[in-house]
Amino acid sequence: MPPGEYLLVEYLGARVVDRTPVTVTDRSDGDAIGTAAASGASIDQVAAFVARSGRRLSYMSNDTVDIWVTATNTNPFPGRPVADVNVTVTVNRPDGGQDVFQVNTGSDGTAAVPYSNTSSLGRYRVSVSTSDSSDFTSTRRTTFFVGPVTDFTTGFGHLTPIGDPVNASVRTLAGYQPVNGSQEDIRITRPDGTSVTRTTVTDSSGFGDVSFTPTQGGLYRVSLEGSTTASQRRIVATDLVAQTSVNGRQFAEVAPGKRVAITGAVREDGAGPRRATPRPRLGPG
Repeated sequence: MPPGEYLLVEYLGARVVDRTPVTVTDRSDGDAIGTAAASGASIDQVAAFVARSGRRLSYMSNDTVDIWVTATNTNPFPGRPVADVNVTVTVNRPDGGQDVFQVNTGSDGTAAVPYSNTSSLGRYRVSVSTSDSSDFTSTRRTTFFVGPVTDFTTGFGHLTPIGDPVNASVRTLAGYQPVNGSQEDIRITRPDGTSVTRTTVTDSSGFGDVSFTPTQGGLYRVSLEGSTTASQRRIVATDLVAQTSVNGRQFAEVAPGKRVAITGAVREDGAGPRRATPRPRLGPG
């Protein structure tokens, strides 16, 4: 794991209940990513990392973002870091501009770019490359966001009965902090192509909710309008949905005509347990 700032996130169901910042320090003996680096070895992968990548966490405007770079010889797996590699780091900003840096990996096979040109809000795309090896074949890019970001906090499941309400919950964060009073528009696109937009305003914890009731059979697409994360969820509405549960907890949803395999002890109401592998078929036939 490259040195840098990481965040351990604990979930309870779909809700975040704890966040613990963790700092991984630099190690001169190369143990930061596994084994001592080999200077002059062939390189087949370079990669970029940031602490807050993805859709759910962001940086504040004008924060300095540490972009960590690794150069690796991945044969044999899981690979070995390589020192003294010149890596080109390119950052494409949301305002259309671009910043390019040249760094050399250190004795542990890593290098860092302290990136501070973060006044523009939105998505930053980071790519890396090297001309130091003819064996170079791949890169691992990364992205990060500056400013408030909004994403869905739950998946809806993949099936729902027609006529049953579906709840869509979102959360807006800026850095690690929830954003209160953020207006978020959620577009629901029906199977026939028509759509409706519902609006929610986030509370003091950054959460907002909207609900809708499917009236058509087929695929519904639920997307955040104008969100930098371009997040979307899908759910299929159908006439009949069977829900199986184990010890009171929902286990699976099944559409008509699909088979369900349940193994283990099965207890009928008023009777003792019995061993069975029932394979019920839902729907006609």
